[in-house]
Amino acid sequence: MIQPDSSTILQFQLCLAGFSKYSDLGRKSDIFYKRISALLSKQPHYDFGLRNKRTLVRMCSTVKRMRSTADETELVRTELENLFKSKLVDEDKSIFMQLLQDIFPR
Repeated sequence: MIQPDSSTILQFQLCLAGFSKYSDLGRKSDIFYKRISALLSKQPHYDFGLRNKRTLVRMCSTVKRMRSTADETELVRTELENLFKSKLVDEDKSIFMQLLQDIFPR
């Protein structure tokens, strides 16, 4: 089965949502998803697939429409936090936050 190019899909969706930094944010988001998938413990409720990535873009798009002048990188970072933080088991929270800081520094 052919693997979809999730980086290109994320970039395209962010572009359609009106993000000017769509290329960089799509690439960084894809790297983030690949790394957390590899580094976090295996939990049945973790979802790092295209459905979850699409949810991220929807959340970012909604916030962008409400706050069009918001920093796009910070917006994606915040929405990644909102999307995952409540689902993470305690042992994975510090790994998640460190990876988020590495890829989307403040």
